[in-house]
Amino acid sequence: MAGSKTLVVCSIDLGTTYSGYAFSFKADYEHDPQNVLMNSWRGGKTLSEKAPTSVLLDPKQTFHSFGYEAENKYTELAENDEHHDWYYFNRFKMILHVKKAGIPGEQLTLALEPESASIFCQKIPSSKFVDQATSGSTFIEPGKRYVVLDLGGGTADITVHKIGFLGDIHELRSASGGAWGGTRVDEEFRQFIVSFVGQDVWTEFMHKQMYDYLDMFREFETRKKTISTETSKRVIVRMPISLTDILKKKSNTTMQKALEKAGYKDKVESKGDKLFVNADLFKSFFSSAVDSIVSHLKDIFQDPASEDPPLVLMVGGFSNSKFVQERLKAAFPSKKFVVPLDAGLAVLKGSKTYSISFHKPYIPGFHLQSKITVIDSDQYFHPQRGWPSEIDGKVVMEFGKTEFRVTVYDETNKREFESYFDLLK
Repeated sequence: MAGSKTLVVCSIDLGTTYSGYAFSFKADYEHDPQNVLMNSWRGGKTLSEKAPTSVLLDPKQTFHSFGYEAENKYTELAENDEHHDWYYFNRFKMILHVKKAGIPGEQLTLALEPESASIFCQKIPSSKFVDQATSGSTFIEPGKRYVVLDLGGGTADITVHKIGFLGDIHELRSASGGAWGGTRVDEEFRQFIVSFVGQDVWTEFMHKQMYDYLDMFREFETRKKTISTETSKRVIVRMPISLTDILKKKSNTTMQKALEKAGYKDKVESKGDKLFVNADLFKSFFSSAVDSIVSHLKDIFQDPASEDPPLVLMVGGFSNSKFVQERLKAAFPSKKFVVPLDAGLAVLKGSKTYSISFHKPYIPGFHLQSKITVIDSDQYFHPQRGWPSEIDGKVVMEFGKTEFRVTVYDETNKREFESYFDLLK
């Protein structure tokens, strides 16, 4: 990061649905780039490294709380009918006001999300990927082209990258996408409930039983992660008793009768505080989001500017969904899909690395002597096996051949590997 005397680097990820922060000390990072410290947020029965993007202001419009604490406090106020003068915001977009936040401009770096995710995946070992046959070296081979598919809570952002000869990242196609994140599935689930309880019942439940409302969607978030394309058994969804009571009061009917009237007789069964939902019906909640992602990926693969990337890197919280992973792999069987285990934290952790300045050592005959910079007498070590005998060397090819290999040394990651080139591709 700008400022060579920096001892600690902190990264902040402000997402539409969830936000978080991570930090590491310079000495710890130099010893192990994966040594990252993160906060743990508690929401109900869950412990998470990110918190809902929710903020609560008191009647004087002064900050009161953030995340799960804001949700819980506002719920408590609403249940006691004391919330009218408070200001509650959630799932919002924002502009970062650096000066008001007290962050000196020279100590702030705005990290690009696709590059942060790529850098994160370059640094992690194969054990940190869903498919452990994958490794970070996949993303440092010169000439490698790949899609960064960032599936967050609110949006799906899709970028195409290519690795340069020095390990730098080039953008072949800028970010594009739409509102096809995890909240689209939430909205489909909400519309499903409204379809049999009615809008009036749902509105009263949402406003007067806010704790049950939040708890229901927190549990639904967990259910989303357990579904796969092979799921065949009915999915159990908790239905708060308070919603059943409001339905009885306003419509004078039971949950089961409301389901049957709405045409769900053979698809959904109500027992106590639970709904037993047909697996195919539950999977349909994902259809709108996944179909939109597939359609947009097809457009990207067909765009000549993308250079037909063979690999897709999936990051973002929605990428943790096994169902989404399987649907995309089925839609594009010729593409390799790579998913880090910490897909939802890839941007957050990668942005910490992104913000640290990497100063490469001077190489006579390659770097201009006039560009040498010494910062705090920092020492930059040569590779253990020494620098390659040739810098900017030449490859002699026989007439008629279109393929050749060269040995490349990546000075940032201190890795030597063979790079393959085909002039016809």
